[in-house]
Amino acid sequence: MNSKNRVNTILGVTGLSTSFHDNSAVLIRNGKVLFAASEERYTRIKHDKSFPINSIKEALRFTKTSKKDVDLIAIGYPKRYFFQPFLGQDLVDLIKALWFWIRGRKIYFIFDCLKILKGEFIQNEKGKKAKKFLTNKKLVYVGHHLSHAASAYFTAGYKKALAVCMDAFGPKENGELISGSVYVCDENLVGECQEEIKVNSSIGLFYTSITQALGFTPGDGEGKTMGLAAYGNPALVYKPLRKIAPVFKRGKWDKSPLWVEMFFSLRKEFRPIFESLPVGKLLNKLIKKHGKEQVAAAAQLILEEEAVKYFEYLVSKYKTPNLVLAGGLFLNVKMNMKISQIKGVRDVFVHPNAGDGGTALGAALELYSEKVGFKKLPPQIKDVSWGTGYSTSEIERAIKAQGKRIVYGKQRDITKLVAKKLLEGKVIGWFQGRFEWGPRALGYRSVLIDPRRMDIKEKLNNTLKNREWFMPFAPSILVEYGEEYFENFKESPFMTMAFDVKKGKVKDIEAAIHIDKTGRPNSVSKSSNALYYRLIREFQKLTGIPVILNTSFNKHGLPIVNSPDDAIKHLLWNCIDELVLGNYIVTRRNG
Repeated sequence: MNSKNRVNTILGVTGLSTSFHDNSAVLIRNGKVLFAASEERYTRIKHDKSFPINSIKEALRFTKTSKKDVDLIAIGYPKRYFFQPFLGQDLVDLIKALWFWIRGRKIYFIFDCLKILKGEFIQNEKGKKAKKFLTNKKLVYVGHHLSHAASAYFTAGYKKALAVCMDAFGPKENGELISGSVYVCDENLVGECQEEIKVNSSIGLFYTSITQALGFTPGDGEGKTMGLAAYGNPALVYKPLRKIAPVFKRGKWDKSPLWVEMFFSLRKEFRPIFESLPVGKLLNKLIKKHGKEQVAAAAQLILEEEAVKYFEYLVSKYKTPNLVLAGGLFLNVKMNMKISQIKGVRDVFVHPNAGDGGTALGAALELYSEKVGFKKLPPQIKDVSWGTGYSTSEIERAIKAQGKRIVYGKQRDITKLVAKKLLEGKVIGWFQGRFEWGPRALGYRSVLIDPRRMDIKEKLNNTLKNREWFMPFAPSILVEYGEEYFENFKESPFMTMAFDVKKGKVKDIEAAIHIDKTGRPNSVSKSSNALYYRLIREFQKLTGIPVILNTSFNKHGLPIVNSPDDAIKHLLWNCIDELVLGNYIVTRRNG
């Protein structure tokens, strides 16, 4: 272990406690990813933050690695010192927030405190149990934002890049909480941190507060806030929201006056506290007077404006045209589009698992970089099917276990048949290979329909998704046709960037784009996902359109399916018309 050469296999884990979301596990060997998965895929609890015991066991089983073969364990979320940001000059802000909390909740304040303390105690106990499973001698903590930076840099393929990481907040190696950081990466190394963003200036915390006020679940509903924003007029509530948002000006971030209160936006169970505070009362008043759409639109505009100002400053200061981005804030594809359009920006790479889950991979890659070193920078990733896969015999067993409830048949060329079924208006569940790393369905665990069919889109929303009316779906497009359909198109295999749809192409893919005529494409190449590429090509032969509508294969409130059993359940629940499992086409016996 003292020699660099002896570090071979590293297990990456998001964290040991439950103070984040999407806890995940990654196994790398000699700097290459062997396996990566979030715990939610196995527990079937969306955004599961519990210790990823199932993911770890599956990583070892699937890669035929024994626990003793793991040389080091990298943790991407060190133990945090929660009260640290409130000390010093910001103590007054804490006292004011406490006063409003007590005044707003009265006797319930005591119960609130007990509930929070109980939660912290449970987190610490779970952390202790996790340590015992992992064995303390192999644990290495990597700063949360450093892990984000490494996850982006070591998968982007740019020799020199500026890594920018932003979210609500996360701990450094010493436990200090920050909401963002900037690194100059070069020579196969993530360099020293150049700048940090304090928690009191967290634009991510501001956006989560809006999400909480709108009635969406924090840590999950921010995408809904972004989706709803396209239907609103930001001018109606722009000024009052501006007053409570952090602002970037003259080379630094100015804090939000209500930043302490915004901490209570982080969890759904804190909503009663949040609504009793000035920030919650203000937002609820604006929502009642002007509507949710206007509040979402103003928040999205403010986010984009502040991000553009900040990135204009960073690009000008560091003279680095390649950006690598990670952190939950960069799940906002509309903001990413604005960043990509800044003068001086050449290329933007957003890690496909930009939220907390991605730090499991980043921590492992950073630790490998420090202990061994990358002699050659890894190429840009094009495919992230790094999760569990199932053999033909495993698929067959799952099908046969259903007995007479289903009808199935094996196909020699599944792509031609499925293309015809899409043309017929069928909603198809598509289950192939190993599942994807991250929150997006990328042609391995997807639900597919004809991108022109608005009627089928509504059916899909009602039967599978049962979700908000304003949420868009996404197009999967053959990469060579991207420029034909989207303005300023660049390859986007992981759905991390939005593009404006060209006017003449809107009707071709109307069901797969948003009301504002933007799309979040999954560009598909023959080399990255050959079977999915063939399917889209077959659909193009029938329709002239090299695009299909793609959404994640999961019923509303559940994670994306993992196993053949998960997929078959969705068929039996009437969520899809037909199911493709490998080369098998499966239907319900009653049609």
